[in-house]
Amino acid sequence: MSNFYESQKYRLSLNYNSSGEEEHRMQKETLTVPNISCGHCVMNIKNELSEMEGVNSVDGSPEAKSIMVEFEDPATLEKIKETLKEINYPAS
Repeated sequence: MSNFYESQKYRLSLNYNSSGEEEHRMQKETLTVPNISCGHCVMNIKNELSEMEGVNSVDGSPEAKSIMVEFEDPATLEKIKETLKEINYPAS
């Protein structure tokens, strides 16, 4: 049994295992990061976020000033945003 929660920027798939316990699957989030100005900025963000447990991929666009992060537990959107803020690339 599956159920899906979707909004404009966020998708979370919830599945249930055979014992009825909720399992979290891969999440994909696109974040606007106004401080991105070049490919070097994107590489810095990729390097930092890739070190987080649960982050599976990071891609970014200096032109769009955005990054796309695919992650699963134990990573959370809040932890990703906290890390971005710590490295001076806060997401808006």
